[in-house]
Amino acid sequence: MSEPPDEPALRQALEAGVGPVFFSDLAAHIRRGGLFVVEPELPLVDAALAIALNDTRTVSAWLDAGRLRRPTEEEPTAWAAQEGLTFDAVVVQPFVLIALR
Repeated sequence: MSEPPDEPALRQALEAGVGPVFFSDLAAHIRRGGLFVVEPELPLVDAALAIALNDTRTVSAWLDAGRLRRPTEEEPTAWAAQEGLTFDAVVVQPFVLIALR
C-alpha cells in the first residue's frame, strides 16, 4: 500500500506550480478535454488539491454547482479574440486548471 499524500507539502507544490499562461498555451488541452475552469469563488489551489487527492465528493459537488467546469463551446473562441488574455493555471496530471486573472 502507498502512503497517504502529505497534504501540506502537496499544497505547497501546487502553489509553487501556479503560473500565468496565454490562451494559445491551452489550445491542446482544450482539444483533448483536459481543461477545467475554476470559478472565482473557488481558490485555484483548493480545486487542484482536491483533484490531486482524489477527493471525489468535493470535486463532484463543485462540478454540480458549476464552481469547477469544462469550458463552454463559446469560451475558447471568445478567449482567442482577446489579445493578451492570460489565466492563472496549475497542472494536476492529466488536467490543467485555469482561473481568469
